[in-house]
Amino acid sequence: MSETYQAKNQPNHSPLQEKALSTLEEINALKEKNRLLQRGLDQLISNAKNNQNTQEKFYRLELYFLQAKSFDELVKRILIDLKSQFNVGEVQLFLFDPENEVRQLLSEIYGEIDYPGLYFCDSLSELDKHYCQKNSQIPVRSELTEYNAQLVHIPEGQYGRLNDKNRFYSAAYLPLLRNQQLIGSLHLFSSDESRFSPKLATHFIEHMASIVSVCIDNTLNQERYKHLSLVDMLTRVKNRRYFFQAMSKEIARTLRA
Repeated sequence: MSETYQAKNQPNHSPLQEKALSTLEEINALKEKNRLLQRGLDQLISNAKNNQNTQEKFYRLELYFLQAKSFDELVKRILIDLKSQFNVGEVQLFLFDPENEVRQLLSEIYGEIDYPGLYFCDSLSELDKHYCQKNSQIPVRSELTEYNAQLVHIPEGQYGRLNDKNRFYSAAYLPLLRNQQLIGSLHLFSSDESRFSPKLATHFIEHMASIVSVCIDNTLNQERYKHLSLVDMLTRVKNRRYFFQAMSKEIARTLRA
């Protein structure tokens, strides 16, 4: 009795029906494959658009740096505008100044140097710990890593420190190179631990760092030429042109207030 019941309820497809079922399964498999391919294609297109938007953002920012007409303007664009446009928690700029030449130059043109986030290094050893090296203290790559307060060394007696109230979890250390020589370091800090993950590529920010290096070198050369017209090179005393220029700035500042 049970064998008769199983025979009646067991499906019995003809060869044509079996072929149709097989074809249907193949069609469904192809549809699933196409769906996965489409999803992959959509992801590639999305990634390409994101990369294009990122590239355009970096391009605009690099032009913005290149358009700075003075070192003062450039530093403010790096420390303030880069921070806001990149939406990072803190930006630091270290410059290698072993002979104190840059600091003296800027102080004679602008007076007291008072840029929160700008620091000067007398020795390359203050920057060495941020980078991998081949030899002779030359960094070979940028570093994306977890934030480490011990790596954020502020030279003694210089203005500003990271706000202790801010909590940072990732950091980007970017060497600033000019003619294969280290001239400084740019540090970006974020409260997002995935923002500067070591797994991420560094092409865009390394290119930006190279532009920053060029801009620093160019604006400092402009400041040196400016200095020749404002200060007597024998006595180091500011000349009449400097005082007229300073007076104009003070008058303009007073009128704005």
